Amino acid sequence: MTVQARVLTGVLLLAVVIATLVHLLTPDAVDEPGRDGVLELVIENYRFEPASFRIPAEEPVSLVFVNTDDHNHGVTLGRGVVEEGGRPVRFEECMFQHLDATTVPQGALIAPSEAVPCTTLSIGPNQTVTLEFTAPEQTVGTWRLGCFTGPGCDYRVALSGEMTVTSAETP
Repeated sequence: MTVQARVLTGVLLLAVVIATLVHLLTPDAVDEPGRDGVLELVIENYRFEPASFRIPAEEPVSLVFVNTDDHNHGVTLGRGVVEEGGRPVRFEECMFQHLDATTVPQGALIAPSEAVPCTTLSIGPNQTVTLEFTAPEQTVGTWRLGCFTGPGCDYRVALSGEMTVTSAETP
């Protein structure tokens, strides 16, 4: 093997080692809205894709929920799961109480009631619903997406995900 071939082999081997280290040391990419503020969330077989995402505080966002299932899903945003009789029933703190949110189509938000204690986004079978809002700075942190409505719905095994609101003050 010539000197040039050895040098080239060494450079290629070094490049592979560096690329592997960068891959191992770099945290996984987190989904977030694009420059237009839009992030699509697909609901399929009681799962969100992406299951975890982040949004910036103090910037308008549009979460586009695409329900590919043949049944309705209710999506609530909150923190601190409350259980009654060993079953999750609601969140301690509901994200919607901090938001001035709108939906397309209109009327997809269900107000709290005895049956549904937190404001819930209702997404019909094979329906797309867009939730538009600006998360205030006071909502920075991690929020869970979950379903507590409907027969057989159990937050622990059914529709759930995680949204992180990042501070507008962080560079």
